[in-house]
Parts: sequence; structure tokens; C-alpha cells
Amino acid sequence: MKNPIANPKVSVIVPIYNVERFFARFLKGALGQTYPHIEYIFVDDGSPDRCVEILENMLDTQFSHLKDRVKLIRQENQGLVKVREVGLKAATGEFILFMDSDDRCRVTMVEKMVEKAVRTGADIVICDYFNEYPYYVIPRREKVYPDRRGMLRALFSQHGFRGYLWNKMWRRSLYEQGAFLMPLQKMCDDIIILSQLLCRTDRIEYLHRRLYFYQRRNPGSVSRTGDFCALRREIVCNEMTLYRFYQDKLPSPFTGIERDFLVNVAHVICSSKDPSLYEKYPEVTRCLEGVTLPDRTLDLPLKKQRELAAYLKKLK
Repeated sequence: MKNPIANPKVSVIVPIYNVERFFARFLKGALGQTYPHIEYIFVDDGSPDRCVEILENMLDTQFSHLKDRVKLIRQENQGLVKVREVGLKAATGEFILFMDSDDRCRVTMVEKMVEKAVRTGADIVICDYFNEYPYYVIPRREKVYPDRRGMLRALFSQHGFRGYLWNKMWRRSLYEQGAFLMPLQKMCDDIIILSQLLCRTDRIEYLHRRLYFYQRRNPGSVSRTGDFCALRREIVCNEMTLYRFYQDKLPSPFTGIERDFLVNVAHVICSSKDPSLYEKYPEVTRCLEGVTLPDRTLDLPLKKQRELAAYLKKLK
């Protein structure tokens, strides 16, 4: 990749918060990347531990050649959503890659993803990954969809396609194409961001190499803390805010999948145990009036459709 045109800069954005136990291991893979055209943006979200000290020590002792390519932004604790927004504003790369600082990656990750993007002209490159547990790892492969609509349907139903951002490298210009809504809440924030990126391009490529290790046993992670019902309410708030944001805008993540999306939201409301959300978001109720469950044409799994039907029957 000697041609400068074929060597786009990649901005790797990393949140830092309370991951001291995992951070040195993460840095060895992230800073040890074989691709040379990377800027690293670390956002210290008021971390109470020694993470910044670990980063500075590794830059002094093992990765001193990277010092001029590392940006460290420090702020009071504001949460992952704000961290990503701050990181995006600071990014200057043609491509963006979010990484989580309690995970790890292969040192060839960025190189392989850039090679795929350059060779195919893709705006988004998706790689496979591992789910990592304390004593074993499970290989995972992203499901391939023939079109963007199918991918978005599966994304909102979380049926066969996950909204993780850490295994998806994407062109920064997608974020800059018109109005872009950053999530209001922390739950499903990946889905809110990814759905907007997906609707802005058809140039999506899969790289079937497992390049990322997703840490599944960090007890401090967002997905393992907090009240379940409250977190489900956050998902509804995030997704319906996005839905209303795009009511008069194109391209929209909801073009051609509106019914599937709203039925999925109805099920999330069901699991939140807060029926008042049906009143708060009447679009969901109006959609349900035209649906007979279970309906095999919907992307929501039949088991979840039956759960939703039983819940709605109790409310009558």
C-alpha cells in the first residue's frame, strides 16, 4: 500500500473509564497495529483509576514512536455517548473505528479493513469477531445481508445482526452528510449511530476474518449494570427519538421497514413493563392496530411476537 491515495488515515476512537484491569492488554493490540496511518483519540471520561497513567507509561516505554499520533482528551464523566461525540469532533481521518478499551484486537485489524475498503471502494467494512470469556472464546461471524433494507430490519429487531460499532470501520463523510442524531441515552447507542450510517450508503463490504475480541465478562460494563426495565425504557426513548427525527428527512433508516421497526419497539415496551410508553408514542399503537400477531412477514421472532400479543391482551 505505497500509493498515498490507497493509504487513508484512520481515526481510532477509544473511551477510557474504569478499565484498568484490561487496559494494558487492550493497548498492546491497539497501539501495535501494523497499519501506519492511524491517529488515536483517547477520551478520558473522568476515569477514577490508573488508566491514563498506564497509557502514558506505555507511550514512554513501548510506543514512543506513536506519541505525535495520539490525542488524549480529558473531561469530567459524561458517559459513552458524549465520549463518542467528542471523539468524532476531534477526528481527522477518512475512516472511523471505535474500539472499547476493555476488549482487544489483532494487530492486523486496521490494515486488513483498510485493504478491503480500498480494494472495493466500500464506505463501511464489517469484520467477524470472537466473544471472549475468562477461559474460552467463541468465534462469531456477522450474518451477510443482500441489501441494506434487510440489514436495517435485522438491526432494529436484533435478530441475526448486532449493532456493534467496534467491528465496523466507516467513512467519516457518512457522519457529515446532513443532520446526524447522536443518542440521548446509553442503551442501544450503537444501533442509533449504525442505522444512520447504513442508510447513507449501499457500499458495504464484509471481511470474514475474526479480528476483534469482545470481552463478555467485564462486570463494570453498561450491559451488566442497572435496572433491566429502566434500560429497556432507555432503548425505547432512543429509538423513538431517532424515528421522529427522520420523519421528514431522506435518506432515512426507516424507509421500507417502518412496520417492522414499530412492532419491535412495541415488544421492547412490553419487556419494559411500562404501558404508559404506548401513550407517549402513539405511532406504535397506531401500527399495532393494523397488525395481527403472530405475523410471519414481520422480522420480529415469533416467540417475541407471542409475548407481545399476550401482553397486549392483558392491557385490554
